[in-house]
Amino acid sequence: TTVSTQTAYHEYTGDIDVAVESHRRQRLVRLSNGVQVLCVSDGDARQAVAAVCTGTGSSADPDESQGMAHLVEHLLFMGTEKYPGSDFDAFVSSHAGHANAETAGAMTWFYVAVDHEGLGGAVDRLAQFFVAPLLQDVDGEIGVVHAEFEETLGSDIARFQHLARTLSREGGHPYGQFRGGNRTTLRNARVRRFFDAQYSGDAMHVVVFGAAPLDQLTEVAVEAFSAVPTNKGRRRSHAELHPLSAEQLGTVVRFQTAGDVHVLDMEFAVPDMRRHYMRNIEDYVGGLLRADGAGSLAALLRGRGWAAGAVRAYYNEQCTSAGGIFHVGVPCTPEGFDQHAAVVALTFKYIEDVCAGAPLEWFYRELAMADRVRQLRTLASGNATGWVVRIAQRMGNPHLEPAHILTGTLQACYSFDSAEIGRFVALLQPANCRVMLGARSHSGTGPLDSEEPHFGIKYRIDRLDLDLNHAAGAAFCAPAPSEFAAPVAPPSTDSSKGRTHRPQLVCSTEQSELWMAAATGSTVYMYVENGVSGQSPRASACTRLLATLTQTQVDAQLHSARRVGIECAVTACAHGLSVKVSGLAHPLAPVVAALQRIVHIIRSPCSAEAFARALSVRRRYHAGLEQTASPAEMATWFPAYLTKRSSWHHGDCAAELATLAHDEFTAYSAQMLAETRVVMLVAGAQATAEQAQRVLAQSIEALITQPIPAFRQPRDLAHALRPGTYQLHAVHAHSAHNAVCYTVYVGGAGNSRRGRAAAMLLARLASTPFVDQMRTAERLGYAAACTCVAPGKTHGPSALRFVVQGAASPWYMRLRIEAFLRSFRRQTLAALHSDELRLTARRLATTCADAPTAAAYWEHIEARHYDFAQSAAIATHLALLEPADVADLWDTCVAPSSDAARRIVVHVWTPGAYVRRGDDVGLHALPVLALHSCLPTSARLSVDAVAALVRSCADADDAFAQLCKLAEIPGDDAQSVRCALQMAVDAAGEAAPQPPPAAQSLHAAGARRTASNEWVVDDYAAFRNAQPIHGLTVPFTALG
Repeated sequence: TTVSTQTAYHEYTGDIDVAVESHRRQRLVRLSNGVQVLCVSDGDARQAVAAVCTGTGSSADPDESQGMAHLVEHLLFMGTEKYPGSDFDAFVSSHAGHANAETAGAMTWFYVAVDHEGLGGAVDRLAQFFVAPLLQDVDGEIGVVHAEFEETLGSDIARFQHLARTLSREGGHPYGQFRGGNRTTLRNARVRRFFDAQYSGDAMHVVVFGAAPLDQLTEVAVEAFSAVPTNKGRRRSHAELHPLSAEQLGTVVRFQTAGDVHVLDMEFAVPDMRRHYMRNIEDYVGGLLRADGAGSLAALLRGRGWAAGAVRAYYNEQCTSAGGIFHVGVPCTPEGFDQHAAVVALTFKYIEDVCAGAPLEWFYRELAMADRVRQLRTLASGNATGWVVRIAQRMGNPHLEPAHILTGTLQACYSFDSAEIGRFVALLQPANCRVMLGARSHSGTGPLDSEEPHFGIKYRIDRLDLDLNHAAGAAFCAPAPSEFAAPVAPPSTDSSKGRTHRPQLVCSTEQSELWMAAATGSTVYMYVENGVSGQSPRASACTRLLATLTQTQVDAQLHSARRVGIECAVTACAHGLSVKVSGLAHPLAPVVAALQRIVHIIRSPCSAEAFARALSVRRRYHAGLEQTASPAEMATWFPAYLTKRSSWHHGDCAAELATLAHDEFTAYSAQMLAETRVVMLVAGAQATAEQAQRVLAQSIEALITQPIPAFRQPRDLAHALRPGTYQLHAVHAHSAHNAVCYTVYVGGAGNSRRGRAAAMLLARLASTPFVDQMRTAERLGYAAACTCVAPGKTHGPSALRFVVQGAASPWYMRLRIEAFLRSFRRQTLAALHSDELRLTARRLATTCADAPTAAAYWEHIEARHYDFAQSAAIATHLALLEPADVADLWDTCVAPSSDAARRIVVHVWTPGAYVRRGDDVGLHALPVLALHSCLPTSARLSVDAVAALVRSCADADDAFAQLCKLAEIPGDDAQSVRCALQMAVDAAGEAAPQPPPAAQSLHAAGARRTASNEWVVDDYAAFRNAQPIHGLTVPFTALG
């Protein structure tokens, strides 16, 4: 029983297996109401985390209210009887935390992560979700769910997954439910009835993780979750029939995609593999299908130009006793999609030749090694949130033995079973398969004469007519043992905490810079810097194309390294290529071997065929970038275009790719590598300085490169905006929503520690009130956020970023953001006491005091900051800030009325909306434009007429009465129109804004002045070149 209230619970007294020995301690208990709780104590935990996984998901949705589980997930965050309103969000924010949830087919999971001081309150608040939720403002939250649905309409991943579920077993199988829901499906939602019937303690699994002693964690969890009711009613059971029946199997589904993508996915009906978790058969078979290199399916398809990437193979559990679905997917090129019949035939031949062959125990053991490395990475990362959520999900497996609750499907713990593998592979037959084919257009078939009702996806279904002669002559063989395999050493007590000691400079020359750090395992970072990559959009596009080509070859040639847990990544930076090779539990030798292979790939010339394939991948990436990104995400791209010296708009880079030829790219690659500066960090437990110097020398020699002269060495620098407001406008061609990103720069010139601390503190104070006002009170947008933006590799100032996405006009949303900034200053900052500020600062400082990692140190080295003590210094500055300091900084840098503030406001519009109004910004003040944009299109009032109306009326009520005589205002628009009218009338009575002191004309620098004395930037590159460069005020570590 618990100490405080004598609440009873049952404790599991057997052993709990662990894949990796560590100092963590765990306890598994079951409460009297059936809730199962796992408590894990880790004295070195950097944050406390609690997660709940319920046995209720979209498969429990009533047929007449699909999306109900998703809606309830939203509503549970809207307040409980014990903690009403926004108390949950405010509490989590005040404890430097974050929370989220997600609804899946057969479960919904929630998590909250806070500082250790806030764990008890966070766990109790989370438990109250299921004890006494208010479930209020249902209509408003249905609007949010509908907005999320609209945002997925252009996502081909969402479209494919939804169509595959929709076309499952006839007769209303739960797998086929519309998971997200929208206004139509939820119009008659009976939320309380659904909650009472579906959410029950005996179907909940909880994990509580923190630094507190195990007894204290147990006390907190038991006291909170014992109040969850159980046996409240009969819950809808999952179907006992497989989602795919004989009617769906042996068919091919052709469907229309929204973007220029080609989908080929083979779905096999297989048993419920959760009961076989100790053998992990599906991952073994999937590993064989994913294999690359000589004799593999991926290599053959890529060699014929039919595949643009690696083969995907994974098991999708539906959490039904009847079974799940095993997927095999090929990322086809346009040519490969035209040959889809041959691709499918070759896949079946590979299954027959390789997967159905004698099972390979050594291959199984190599996969087990990778599992163990993943566990070590989790320990070393210090970020337990994902691990806690996965454990809570795993606890929902009814076949899971309590002893295996931490290890689950880890192969390192269980035995190899060749007979079960054979039975699984025998199911991978054409008669047990459905093929999904997606493209914008389908040739050689009849019309797509059916349409899915929610997304409007056009499709047709035919019987699968497979001709295995397409695979004649293809020769496949099983993968060979990995040359990178090495014994995985258990971590020491120190390394299990994920600590990396501060790097030490080994040497610094004109051509190179070498650092070393003691850390877990072995990791090598390398930055190949050059003087041409960041000079233009064309150079930037070529650098990214080279990174794509290199990564493709790395995936093919070093697949066996990844199979044993060595990560290999090549990415493009502003001024070159960045390479990371990480073997967290490996000695240095295999990591260095992989690095040398990557260097050789970088230096090797590419064939015309490889160039064409990579170019096609990059072009499709750019074409789909705006389609997959939300308007809010798109809006956050633009501030960098105005402030970062080597940042180029993705559209400009895409335009350069349209005319890029193989010969020019080859010449560019040679020029890029002709003169370089190589920066390297070798992090490991056993590496010596001599070994590190040898690795650096070998890399430079393999690159066949000369030093960059000092005067041509590039720098990632930021431009210093002059005081003022700079507008950018963009159009999102694939969304029904608008967005605003309102960025204000804080802390003066340079990336100062004090400025960073102040920006972090202001973001923490404003975050919850901002979301409450924008999302909940005004229903302005379903996505709203206030964050602190660090300068990253550049040397500019930190910034506060306010983002809203919704159906309202961007001009209106922008004015409402500024109204919030004014009210926050009056209502919150003016009443802020020293004790309250210090408490918030202290809690925030805990997030700055995380144990440093090799990746964090590498960011400083790569950017030439070398400010390794930054986190500790920021924590110190947080403690020194007083309310007066925060208020003064707000008044100077953030307040809409400040003449010294520097703002970038990005407006993202739906197609056509800004085009109709873009020329008005030079003639009318922003409040008038916002009011006009709030009027329905049926109003047919010009901006001039609206401006005249505002000037002629004494107050907003009079103006609204006059407006209603001129146009019909629908009830849904009345609130925003009234609010916009009030802002316009108030602004009409104010003096016109004046240009900031010392303001200069930017008409010759790609910008034009508005009637509100702001600048609309039309040419970001010309504007950027007219701005000065920030000074470097960061304290540097002396080199040498």
